[in-house]
Amino acid sequence: MHEKNIDLLCEEGQRLLKVEIDCLKKMQDQQGIVVDAFKGDGQTFDKTSLPKYVEILEGERTKLQNLEMVLAVVGTMKAGKSTTINAIVGTEVLPNRNRPMTALPTLIRHTPGQIDPVLKFANNKPINDLMRELHSVLTNPSAKASLGGLSDNPDMAELLTLIGNKATFKTEYFGPEKIFWFLKSLNDLVRLSQEVGVDFPFQDYDKVHEMPVIEVEFAHLRQMKASKGRLTLLDTPGPNEAGQPHLRKMLKEQLSKASAVLAIMDYTQLKSDADAEVRGELQDIASVAEGRIYALVNKFDQKDRRGDDAETVKSYVATSLMEGAFRKEDVFPVSSKWAYLANRALHEMRLHNRLPDPDKEAWVADFGEEAMGRRWNSKIGDPKEVQDAASKLWEDSLFKEPIESVVRTAHARAAAYAIDSAAAKLIDIADKLNNFLGLRESALSKNASELKKQITALMKDAESVKNAEQQAIAKANDMLSNIDSQSKKIFEGTKAKVKESLKDYFREGKKMEKDQFFAKMGHRNAGRGRKKKESSVEDKKSSEGFRSIFLPWPLLNSIEQEEVDFDPESKILKFDDKKKAKDLVERIRSTVEMAAKVGEVILIKSVQDLQTTFREDFSKGIDSMVNTIAKTIKERMNDDDFRISLAPPAPRFPSLNISSSDLLDSMVKEKTKTVTRQRRKEGAWGKVCRWFNTDDLGWESYQGTEDYFEIDMPKIEESVLS
Repeated sequence: MHEKNIDLLCEEGQRLLKVEIDCLKKMQDQQGIVVDAFKGDGQTFDKTSLPKYVEILEGERTKLQNLEMVLAVVGTMKAGKSTTINAIVGTEVLPNRNRPMTALPTLIRHTPGQIDPVLKFANNKPINDLMRELHSVLTNPSAKASLGGLSDNPDMAELLTLIGNKATFKTEYFGPEKIFWFLKSLNDLVRLSQEVGVDFPFQDYDKVHEMPVIEVEFAHLRQMKASKGRLTLLDTPGPNEAGQPHLRKMLKEQLSKASAVLAIMDYTQLKSDADAEVRGELQDIASVAEGRIYALVNKFDQKDRRGDDAETVKSYVATSLMEGAFRKEDVFPVSSKWAYLANRALHEMRLHNRLPDPDKEAWVADFGEEAMGRRWNSKIGDPKEVQDAASKLWEDSLFKEPIESVVRTAHARAAAYAIDSAAAKLIDIADKLNNFLGLRESALSKNASELKKQITALMKDAESVKNAEQQAIAKANDMLSNIDSQSKKIFEGTKAKVKESLKDYFREGKKMEKDQFFAKMGHRNAGRGRKKKESSVEDKKSSEGFRSIFLPWPLLNSIEQEEVDFDPESKILKFDDKKKAKDLVERIRSTVEMAAKVGEVILIKSVQDLQTTFREDFSKGIDSMVNTIAKTIKERMNDDDFRISLAPPAPRFPSLNISSSDLLDSMVKEKTKTVTRQRRKEGAWGKVCRWFNTDDLGWESYQGTEDYFEIDMPKIEESVLS
C-alpha cells in the first residue's frame, strides 16, 4: 500500500512539474510577459531567472523518475568533506589531500553489492573536446611560456604529456587508485585551462545526469532492507578555493537543486569568513529545504578541556550561528577522521581479518596512532586488539548519531524525500510565479476612465513635444545651412589664392625655361660662328650672348639649323635640370599646403562661432519649452525619471579638399627627345675647312638624343583643386 502511494505521488509530482515547466517556457517565449528585470516583494523575476527555474524543475523530474534522493555535501576547502564522505561510505572513495580535488560536482551513489568503487563518466565528450582544444593551444610557444613553473609540478607535467599525446578520458574507472587519478586530473585540467585562457565546460555538468558518478556500496547501509528509492551523495567544490571564483556560483546552483543538504563545518573555524559564505548560501535555501538540512561540526576531536561540549555546540550553531536555519537536533559535532579510520579498519577486518601492511597503506599508521596510541606497532597484528580499538574509535567519533539520523533515514525515505524535494521546489517557484503574475494583473487593472484621461493628456503632451521638435529641427537646419554657406565661401577664397599662386609659379617657371633655352642656343651658336681675325673668341661669345638675350620671341623660328624646343604658348614646363624642376614643384606643394591649413583654421573657427551662437539660442528657446512640458508630464505620471531630450546636432567640421602631398610627387616626368646637331665632316675636306674655320663649309648634320624634365602645370592645377 505504501509503495502504491509513493508511485501515485511520484506520478502526480511529475505531472505538476511538467505543467509548471511548460508554463515557464511559454512565458519565456512570449514577448511582453516577462521584461528584462522585474522586482516585487523582495524577489526578482526576469528573463534571466526563467531558464534557471526550468533547469531546477527538470532536475527534480529526473530525480523523481529514478526516485533518487540527492544529499549535497557542502563545506569549505579543508573542512573535511572528502573525509566525511569516506566515513559515510565506509571506505576511501575520494582522496584525502591538502589541495582541492573536486573540480566538478561528483555523485557518490549507494549501489548494493558494489564492493569496489567504480566511477562512470558517460558525459565525457565536453572534457575530451577541451583536451583537443588545449592540444591546439599549447602548440603555440607563447602559450607554453605562459605556464611558468606550472609544468614543473609532476601532476601537471603528466597532464601536459597526455594532452600532447592527444589522450582522452574514458567512460569508466575501476578501483580507488584510478578514481583518484581521474579526479586529480580533472582538477589539474581546470587549473590549466585558467592559466592558458581556455573556458572549462562547467555548463555541461550542471545537471544530475551529466555529472561523473561513483557507484559503491555504503558500508552502513549494507544490512538495511532495500528501499523504494536510492540515496546519492553530491560532493560539491568548496567556494573558497583560490583562483576559482566560479565555485561560489556553482555551490549556489547545486544547493538549489539538491533534495537535502549536509553541511560540513570546521569546529576550529566556525566564525571564519570562508565558512560565512557557505552559511549565507544555506540560509538562502533553508525555507525550501526545511526538515532536510543538516550540519556536521567536524574536527570535534580537536576540542580541548576549555572547549564547549557537544550540546553547547549544537545550540550555538542552530540558534546563534545559523539563526534558525537548522534545528538543534539536526546539528552533529563529530570527528570525520576518526570515523573514516574506524570504518576503514572494520571494513578490512570484515574482509580479511587483518589490516594491510602499514608500509604500503599509509592510513593504517594513522589508524594505529589514533586508536592504539604511540605503541600501536606492537598491537596492530592482533585482530582482537584491532577490532576493539576500531569499535572504540568509531564510538568516540560521535558519527553513529548522524549515520542513523541522516544517512540511514535518507536511504529508507529516499523516495519520500525525492517527492518532498520536488514538491517544495514546485511550491517555491509557483509562489514566485504567482506573485509576479499578481503584480502584473494589478498593474493592468487600472480604472478605464483614469486611463482614458491619462491617454488624452498624453496626446496633448505629444503634440507639444512634436511642436518643440519641429522648432528644434528648423533651428538646426538654419545652423547647418549657415555652416554650408560659410564653408563654400571660405573654400572658394582659398581656391582662388591657390590658383593665383599657381599662375605666379607658372610665370616663374616659364622664365626659367626661356633663360635655359637662350643659354643653350648661345652656347651652340658660339661654337659654330666664323672666327674673325679682328674679333677674339671672347668678343664673339659676348655678341652671341647679347643676341640670344634680346632676340624677340616671335623671331626664334628664324634661327638657322637649330630645332626649336621652347614653346612660349605651352602650359607644360621643360627643364634640362631635374633638381630645378623638383625644387619648383616642392615650392608649389609648400604654398598649397599652407593655403589649405590657413583655410581650414578659418573654417573651423567660423563653424565654432556659429555653433556657439546656435546653442545659446537653442538653450534659451527650445530647452525652456521642453523643460516645461517635461515638468507637466512628470507631475501627472508621478514619475521622477521621466525626461525629454532634444539635443542639437553636432556638426562635422568640413575639410578643404585641397591635396598636394601625394599627388605632386609624380608631377616631374623625365623624357627624351631627338635633336639635330652639326659637326665637322671627316676626311680631307673636313680638315681643310677646320684649318680655315669656315662657318658654312665642311659641316654635316646628325641626329642625337637629349634628356629633359617636364612639369604639367594644368595637371597640377587639376590635381590640387579637383
